[in-house]
Amino acid sequence: MLGGLTMDWWFVVSAIGAMGIASFVQGFTGFGGGIVAVSLLSLLYTVLEATALTNVCAVALTCGILWHLRRHVAWRMVWPLLAGQACTIPLGIWFLSSADDGLARRVMGVLVIGFAALSLLQRNRRLGGPLRPAPAVGVGATSGLMNGAFCMGGPPLIAYIYSRDMERDALKATIQACFVFNSVYRLAVAGGVGHITVPTIVSAAVVLPAILIAAGAGMALSRRVSTEPFRRMAWVVFAVLGALLCVR
Repeated sequence: MLGGLTMDWWFVVSAIGAMGIASFVQGFTGFGGGIVAVSLLSLLYTVLEATALTNVCAVALTCGILWHLRRHVAWRMVWPLLAGQACTIPLGIWFLSSADDGLARRVMGVLVIGFAALSLLQRNRRLGGPLRPAPAVGVGATSGLMNGAFCMGGPPLIAYIYSRDMERDALKATIQACFVFNSVYRLAVAGGVGHITVPTIVSAAVVLPAILIAAGAGMALSRRVSTEPFRRMAWVVFAVLGALLCVR
């Protein structure tokens, strides 16, 4: 079984391919893995099954990336974001449990398209000055809601954290710290309501080698080339995936 689905060779290859691509994107840019994974897997499985498999894999993926960048985390920025996430992740999981799969798929597609458009249109502004807890908690709450529902809480965090005047490694490390909390906390809540099953964990173990290899390749490549052109191209791809989810 693969997250509750028949585990024939096609589903195995598809899951490995989807998670491999997602992990490379996450390793290279520091974000986007959840969007790619859930969007691609949702073309084959239900949204609930896709988020369950992505959630388990995301724990290993984000922990691995954070370990390499742990010295660069801006913890003062992280704590208010985590406070907001903690409040709304259960609400997102409740929505996923209650909503029809078709509705969940369309809502997810619209969100991906919307954030892709905003990211492509906005200018690269860097904000200085003191950090304000209230906006950070609000950003974290929005991220937590999206993460709980669709395992893709990155866009609000990316828009907020990348607007700060910080070095590239600090940006990536701070985002990964939020992603680790997102993934682990969501895994605990989703497991408690029965979304995470033994077959899901077994399936994640099957694709784990591909995840680690792809993430390592993405991180290695990011040290040699500029990530900005790839980041913009990634958002275009995300928008296309969002459109596919809306019409499927």
